[in-house]
Amino acid sequence: MKNIFLFIPQIIQSTFNFKERGKFFGLLALLFFTIGTVAHSQCVSGETITVIYTTNGTETFKIPSGVTSIRIQVWGGGGKGGDIEKDKGESGGGGGAGAYSESVLTVTPGATLYYMTGSGSSTSGAGGDSWISLNPDGSDPILLAKGGQSVQPNDNIGADGGDRNSGVGAIITSGGKGSDSDGNGGDGGDSPNGGDGGDGARSSNSNGTDGSSPGGGGGGAKTNGNNTVRGGSGGNGQITFTYPCDESVDPPGDCWKYIDDGSVSGVVIIEFFENCIWDAPKGLLEFEVLAIGGGGGGGSHSGGGGGSGGIVNAFVNIGEVAVFGLVSNTPFQISVGEGGLGSTSNDQVGGSGEASRFNSSGIYHTTAGGTYKLTAGGGGGGGSSRDGGVNPSGRGDFGNNSSKSNETNMIIKALYNGSGGGASHPGNNGGMGQRNGGGGNTHAGGGGGGTVSAGTNGNSQRGGGGGDGLQFNQFDGVRFFSAGGGGGSKNNYTALGGSNGAGGNGGYNGSGQEGQTPGSGGGGGGHSGAENGGKGAKGVVLIRYEFAKILPIEYLYFNSNFNSQARTGELSWATAKEWENSHFEIERAVNNVKEWEAIGEVAGAGFSDSEVKYNYSDIKLPVGGGNIFYRLKQYDFNGKFTYSNTKSIKVEPLPSTSKWKVFPNPTTGDSFNIEILDPSTYRDESLTLRVIAPTGQFELIQKDQMQEMSTQVSNYFEGKASGVYTIEIAWGANREYHKVILRR
Repeated sequence: MKNIFLFIPQIIQSTFNFKERGKFFGLLALLFFTIGTVAHSQCVSGETITVIYTTNGTETFKIPSGVTSIRIQVWGGGGKGGDIEKDKGESGGGGGAGAYSESVLTVTPGATLYYMTGSGSSTSGAGGDSWISLNPDGSDPILLAKGGQSVQPNDNIGADGGDRNSGVGAIITSGGKGSDSDGNGGDGGDSPNGGDGGDGARSSNSNGTDGSSPGGGGGGAKTNGNNTVRGGSGGNGQITFTYPCDESVDPPGDCWKYIDDGSVSGVVIIEFFENCIWDAPKGLLEFEVLAIGGGGGGGSHSGGGGGSGGIVNAFVNIGEVAVFGLVSNTPFQISVGEGGLGSTSNDQVGGSGEASRFNSSGIYHTTAGGTYKLTAGGGGGGGSSRDGGVNPSGRGDFGNNSSKSNETNMIIKALYNGSGGGASHPGNNGGMGQRNGGGGNTHAGGGGGGTVSAGTNGNSQRGGGGGDGLQFNQFDGVRFFSAGGGGGSKNNYTALGGSNGAGGNGGYNGSGQEGQTPGSGGGGGGHSGAENGGKGAKGVVLIRYEFAKILPIEYLYFNSNFNSQARTGELSWATAKEWENSHFEIERAVNNVKEWEAIGEVAGAGFSDSEVKYNYSDIKLPVGGGNIFYRLKQYDFNGKFTYSNTKSIKVEPLPSTSKWKVFPNPTTGDSFNIEILDPSTYRDESLTLRVIAPTGQFELIQKDQMQEMSTQVSNYFEGKASGVYTIEIAWGANREYHKVILRR
């Protein structure tokens, strides 16, 4: 088996660096992007998940975030059971089962695997092969399980299962052979660790049953009087992915976490929940910030709900000032505001929330052309029943103003000040702000103001509801931010926080609830004692950017040399910096620059601010020599690619060692010929020919006459897609391989 570690890209060191309280944290960014039909971006820690597919056609599987090891099991499709004409007095043999392959692979989150699940056969053709590959066409498979053979018409002998010798994997098992007919239909073969073979027909009037999935062979049968096919179909193949999640690859998490690491969407969203320093990635051209201040705390004893924290949403366009984006290690200091404390005393108003800030230190970034400072103010605290020493009796605190610096190239998309806290029993108005808090009433506190709506007034011993918050779908499509807290009540009634409880609910026989989402106010305490107000929720700062808005790689050099002693083409190149560099595909052309073929692949460093060196050896130079041209096809994680300059070497031909000649080459498939150059070297040994398709599937041909073999290959090429096919010629102990280009 080939070494899989050569093909799966390594976990890549990112240029994102985060510092909390002056301490540096390195981050291994798991950033891959591809266009895929099946993607799993999240993984629950400690859970093992099995995903099963039985669809036909080429699909893609995206390695989820947090997954570094995956077990893959592959079953080929089962073969069809046989049919024998009714008047023959016999029944058909059972179809062969699909083979089984298994491997445990070390993988990188975000990497893409291509796969095809073989279908069970309902004709005389074999069941379909199932495979896993890094290439969309299935070439050079990582795992391969062959389909089972079908019983040919009027044959009572069971068919062979999929051959393990043609499979790929760490564990490979052949499919079970179908049983011969014993007058009744033969049973289909069982698939290893998979589906059972179908039962053969027990009378001339019954059908052979289908093989079960995965990979069971179909049961044999007779045809009826109208020659209707009665043999059972093979069971579909199957591919199973099983992967445990690995917490060790998660970021430190002391001051930030991912909402989206970009491995699927191509968009990175980072949430900062503690004070942090964000070292923005080099080459970043634009990003978006959402800053939310802390929510206000609720008041005590029929207290008012806390007001919502302020919100600032801004878009930063670096590219208008610095066409090459941000320089390496451009720091932005982030301060996350605490939520206000809930009141613990009748004569104390709930605490106001603190402001959250982006670039709070006010550092001027020369290449970025400004300081880009944002401030989102905190929400006001809710009033308590005897807080006259702080505010007029029972009145909630004012929300803090939000502010911004007037920097160029910063577009403010949304700006909301902090909202006021609700008033408490025995009355008075709520605090003012972006949205005012609700007024108090006898034994009832007003709701805290939300970002969207004011808090409602308390009434008849029932607290007022908190005002609603806002949702920012581009950052987080689940939470509502900055809602007001509900007011406290006396009777058996719960005043809800805004946005269906995003703000803390008010209490009635206990303390108010804490704010539930960033920037939301806490609920007011109930009336029946010294119930405390709920604490306001902490603020948050979110940053969002697209991989496509980061500049890609820069080449330092690209060289090619011919090593005459080893007869290899030696390529070397280096990059000055890389961003979103998935891999390099090495392409080669012989004697012209019109027909290129991919000959190898080298994984990219992904993200780098310093020189990275690469090399590749072309060890399969053409026997005929010639002028050999090379170029690099560099792929980003989003599938986009660019070409390097073209380099060349001159190679002398080798003395001919070939015994056979295949022509014409390239070919359309018509009048294709296979001839032996020196007939004296052939001594009537057994002659076998295999035509191997780009997908890895092959056709086995055995003929006595060479001309018949040429005709068979021509027939095989009919209806086949263009591509590079391999013809293996075996006679006696000798083998020879020829690459043939099929054109349409």
